[in-house]
Amino acid sequence: MRLRTLSFILLIMIALIPSLVLSVVIYQKVYHLAENGVEQKLDRVAKQINTDVIHQIELLSTGLELLAEQKLMRLGMDNLFYARQVYDALNHFGKNNPLIESLYLISEDGFVVESYAGDIIALEDSEIIKLDQYKKPMNYSSKLVTEQFMATSWVEHFNNAELLEKENETDGIAFIIPISSSVKLDSVDIYGYLIAIMPISKIITLAESVKKPQELVNISLQGKLIEGDSIDEESDDVIKNSRIAITSNGFKNILWLDLKVAQSSEEIRDNIHTVLSPVLTAGTIMFVILLLIAVSSAHFFSRAFNQLNSLIQSFKLGGSIYSKPFFILEFRELNNLLRRLQKTINQQIQKLSDKNRELAEVDKLREKYLLEVQSLNSGLEQQVELRTQELALTLDKVEHGHFVFQQLIKFRRELEACNSNIAVVATMLNSIKTCQPNISIALFLPEQVNHRTVFQNINIECLDPYLINEQLLASENRDVSDKKITLQNELLYLTSFNVSSDKHGWLIIKDKMDSPEKNSWLTLFIAEINSYLMMRSLNENLDLAASTDSLTGLKNRKAFDQYLAILQSQTDSKAGLYVIDVNGLKGVNDNQGHEQGDLLIINAAKTLSRCAENISEHVFRIGGDEFAIILAGNELKQVDKLTANLIQQQLFARSDSSAVSFSFGYDSTENCEFSMLYKAADGNMYKDKENFYRRRKGDK
Repeated sequence: MRLRTLSFILLIMIALIPSLVLSVVIYQKVYHLAENGVEQKLDRVAKQINTDVIHQIELLSTGLELLAEQKLMRLGMDNLFYARQVYDALNHFGKNNPLIESLYLISEDGFVVESYAGDIIALEDSEIIKLDQYKKPMNYSSKLVTEQFMATSWVEHFNNAELLEKENETDGIAFIIPISSSVKLDSVDIYGYLIAIMPISKIITLAESVKKPQELVNISLQGKLIEGDSIDEESDDVIKNSRIAITSNGFKNILWLDLKVAQSSEEIRDNIHTVLSPVLTAGTIMFVILLLIAVSSAHFFSRAFNQLNSLIQSFKLGGSIYSKPFFILEFRELNNLLRRLQKTINQQIQKLSDKNRELAEVDKLREKYLLEVQSLNSGLEQQVELRTQELALTLDKVEHGHFVFQQLIKFRRELEACNSNIAVVATMLNSIKTCQPNISIALFLPEQVNHRTVFQNINIECLDPYLINEQLLASENRDVSDKKITLQNELLYLTSFNVSSDKHGWLIIKDKMDSPEKNSWLTLFIAEINSYLMMRSLNENLDLAASTDSLTGLKNRKAFDQYLAILQSQTDSKAGLYVIDVNGLKGVNDNQGHEQGDLLIINAAKTLSRCAENISEHVFRIGGDEFAIILAGNELKQVDKLTANLIQQQLFARSDSSAVSFSFGYDSTENCEFSMLYKAADGNMYKDKENFYRRRKGDK
């Protein structure tokens, strides 16, 4: 290949190709930046539409609930005298709420009483007014709970063109607001419903005020397009999705609508081409000019390089070097240098031939001594390498042993901070994995008092702890500390340990340790967790025994005082207290003996636990025949239910002499200071006991 051709090729590779590649990279970068900008803009548009719709829905639902709470709605339900006022109220509300298209007041039996706009006949024939899904019988514990559920608002999607004014519009949302009384002692009266009809197109109208003309928007429900522009998911258009929750505070359900905002990728490319077109044109012109200049320069320099090449070829072949007229100074200096170098090389060649003869003799002697030295070094190197390996292995064992003991000490400190089986298992597995990173291990702790069953593993798949426990139970020696088990045709090594006096945990490793040292440090970790769990079990059993009444199994006076102190120490805590005293215990002890008296106390404890079931777990025996029940937090919402259960038990005891009879008093922190709560409840109990003896005296 000639130098001129090579120069042209290099010029193309150095100038043209990088320029084209750079142009493509810049274009792609600009396109990605533009696309990211569009994505961020569409994300902001989607969030703004979502926020605006939710805000408007909140305003609408709040207004509907306030309208439903007006006494005028209940009076206008069956009194024609208020018909005009009801119509004016509906008309005023409908005109001032742009989201709704029509508003109806319907009676409890499903007939329209009054309306604003809309089609009354279409509504009465629709599925909305039937309210089937919310009037089905429900298995609630009381009529009051069922009626309160019916008195809660909800939202419903419908597909009915007759309920909407615009042509070709079928989808809308109905807001159903019950008109009910306040909660009485045992019921909630439902007089009727307010139904507001909102077309889905109203949401699109809100979106139009936020988005730009070139942006597309639509609304879909459960994957089906119900309103807005058609957006192709398979295209490369920029699309942003958002979900709109149609609900409000106090509504019993949520209607989720899917919002999509998109912009065509074709418009993005058109905008980029419009912006970059002048820049690309100017760059092309500049590149052509530079290319012409480079070609002219390449032709000029190629002549000088051809002369230089001739000089080098002559030097290579050993020919004589003559002085040539180069116009480039460096090439002229190179010509002179080659002439001097040729002369020096000829002199050195002569000297080298003399030296080579001398070196040949010396080389023979050197090879003889080298063979002797190599033989000696080979023996020494083998001994040194063997000793070095032994020392390195010993040092590794010492360092790993020191590291293991440090981890064991750290493990002991971390166990003291663990308050659950999950934390204990995680701490031990992390400590063992730190000492042996590639270990395959599993750890099981059984259920204990205040602690649940925990099983975790590292690098062991498809391990069933219950199947392993069955194998251990079937074993002749259940207290075996080390054994081999086969699970799913795989040999595993199991070590069991005590976690309490009657329960065992176990640890499994998949591959047996390859050295006694590793087995010994694993045994140290097992011994440490065994000691910790046994001590924890002993302390928890002592705490449980100290706070439990031995006769009834209920919490005792100590637990009662501790729980009250905890509640009193909490800021803004609210509590209610029942004080219960068993009637007739002294007479049973005197006439039937203390064994029957103990049996009466046990039955009383069972009765009170049954009354407080699913309401409160805090039932205490605080004296001989005295019990207490504490309600706190959300439990206070069920104080009426617990009181009703206790009263029902008292009424049952009047008709059945074998039933447990007791008197009780109740008070809460809403009526008195926390420090006076027990005294107030105890005083109310003595009033109830006086009424009991007064009634019994009257019965006699």
